[in-house]
Amino acid sequence: MLDSVKIARRQSEIRQKLAELAGKPTPTEDETRAMEALDAEYRTNETRYRAALIAEDTERREAGADLETRAGREWADLIAGFQMRQVVGALNDGRALEGQTAEVVTELRNAGGYRGIPVPLLALEARAGETISTATPDPMQTRPIIDRLFPASVAARMGAQMIGIGSGAVEWPVATSAVTAGWADGETGSIPDPTAYTTTDKALAPNQTMGVQMRITRKALLQSGDALEAAIRRDMNGAMAAELDRAIFLGTGADGQPLGVITGAATYGIPTTAVDAAASWATYRGAVVRFMTRNAASTPADVRALIRPEVWDYMEYPF
Repeated sequence: MLDSVKIARRQSEIRQKLAELAGKPTPTEDETRAMEALDAEYRTNETRYRAALIAEDTERREAGADLETRAGREWADLIAGFQMRQVVGALNDGRALEGQTAEVVTELRNAGGYRGIPVPLLALEARAGETISTATPDPMQTRPIIDRLFPASVAARMGAQMIGIGSGAVEWPVATSAVTAGWADGETGSIPDPTAYTTTDKALAPNQTMGVQMRITRKALLQSGDALEAAIRRDMNGAMAAELDRAIFLGTGADGQPLGVITGAATYGIPTTAVDAAASWATYRGAVVRFMTRNAASTPADVRALIRPEVWDYMEYPF
């Protein structure tokens, strides 16, 4: 049994037990501890469930890529060894069929009633051009479709979190207070006055809509087989991910687009420093130092820089 199925069943059992315990108006201490333990196990299983799905999805794709073409590939390989000369010899001289030719004839006879020796059309189609003196055999087999490559999500690497909102709005409190610490002047002295912990509510609403349309021809369906739908889904998901990355940073806020972080820095209250000179290592190093100083970052590893690939050509390394 798959790990994801086992975890899903265990999650169902935990939810059932929690529902029973939560329905009690006055739970005992043991029942309260049991609810805490079940809640902790449920949160841990959620992480394990996502990890199991990722691992099993990779295994399914690898196995599916082989299974979706295995039957057709084995039959095509069997047809490749079909010899017409054995059919002619059997009809003229009564010779017995042997090898792959006998296997193909047996398979065709099992599929339906035939008189004489059945000849698969694929055996003739695979050898188009053999009767032409200037041509050479050119058999062709259709393999699984090759997908395009898409970059990983840049927004996710920069720390962005994708939140799904079906309808309405969801509000998050954001801490805005500046809590300070101080020392008492003497053993009986007073520490500084208390600082009010304040938050600002930020609401998110699904006000933008993005979609992808794709037209599929009948010829493409015949050539690519059952793997085409999965490839189209991966292709469309990759295109949407690339467009989401662009909109998150460079969205104009017009024509249905969201307002990006870079283009809408002034609207979001994000301070920016214009750099008119050519890109250099000293410029990025100074920006990293300013970020660490203003945000109390302990190491440069806490800083995430979004740099275009071509900018690396202009960087001046001090080493």
